[in-house]
Amino acid sequence: MRGNGPGTRQMEAMRLSRFLNSTLTTALVFFAGVNSLSAATAEESSIPGIIRQMLARTRETQTEKGREHYVFLKTSVTEELGAKGEVKSRKQKEYEVRAIGGAAYSRLIRIDGRELKSDERAREEEKERKFRQRLESGRKPAPGRRQQETVVSEEIINRYQFVLDRHEVLNGRKTFVISFKPRGPNYSVKNLADRFLNRISGTVWVDEEEFEIARLDLRLVEKTSLWGGLLASLESFELSLNRRRIDRLVWFDDSSEVTFQGRKLFDTIRMHAREETKDFKRTDAGLLKY
Repeated sequence: MRGNGPGTRQMEAMRLSRFLNSTLTTALVFFAGVNSLSAATAEESSIPGIIRQMLARTRETQTEKGREHYVFLKTSVTEELGAKGEVKSRKQKEYEVRAIGGAAYSRLIRIDGRELKSDERAREEEKERKFRQRLESGRKPAPGRRQQETVVSEEIINRYQFVLDRHEVLNGRKTFVISFKPRGPNYSVKNLADRFLNRISGTVWVDEEEFEIARLDLRLVEKTSLWGGLLASLESFELSLNRRRIDRLVWFDDSSEVTFQGRKLFDTIRMHAREETKDFKRTDAGLLKY
């Protein structure tokens, strides 16, 4: 019989978290299409105008090169929570992020504030060696949020109803504020990701000048069954993403925060995770070939 201690629960939580991350990649690439917003005419700044330009802008973001010139630090904190919100376990990891062969690579440099042990450094070196090998062999590394090759189709677009709520100044820049909600929980359900996306609503802030996402808030509007509901369910989920402008047309995630509660068999899983980036440096070293 499988154990149900803190370590096991955290592993199960991370499996659920990976599923959510994969599903959110689809959502985030989809909402990246909102970046196609143009202030040129009233029609183009309406929701129909956004939809018409979405595919074109999404393709453009796949080929943008400005981000490759930057190296920065990223801190990731994952916490398992108790029934009253108290922290039961906590793991903090720090990474140096740079581009290798045109692909973002996160090198683990600290765990819980300490330097890596010799065996941990060896594992990281082996991980990076395999990453470089994949690039040298012409195979693409596992895609990140901005690299994910997701087809933004009419089917995905039609899942949501959009409203251009207002204009708002965010971090000194003008943004469009767009709210969205799902058309219904049973809209074209083919897999787990569809079931999840059909229960997500939120708000996105889009930079009026450069058409980049400046902020994104998502939340689960109703409980979602996973794997038939017998094995697992997602009871609550909230995500907040803030992005920063580093240079003209160069934006990075500044901070993100996710809280979710779910059930795996007879265990309730409550997790809180956040990421923050800092110390951005423009350097040609960020353009390492391999």
